[in-house]
Amino acid sequence: MSVTKAEYLRASDIAKRLACAVEMVHDAIHSGALPAMNISRGAKRPTWRIRESDFEQWREARTTKRRQELPPQPKPKRYTPSANVKKFY
Repeated sequence: MSVTKAEYLRASDIAKRLACAVEMVHDAIHSGALPAMNISRGAKRPTWRIRESDFEQWREARTTKRRQELPPQPKPKRYTPSANVKKFY
């Protein structure tokens, strides 16, 4: 089985696709939500590669889960000071 270079993405590639910071992708990798492999072999800083199919599954689960679980947010109430507040002007 041969593996092509196009099947794997870097964390920076994913961050560009999602228009987010690379740290967000690293957080997903470290939490175990996004499967990735370290190809750096004992280096101090890991070099992550993510299979494109794993990324697509993670993104699909993340977007559909978020849409289903989040209730609609009520509008924030405007602040009005109570009658007991002294005016300083």
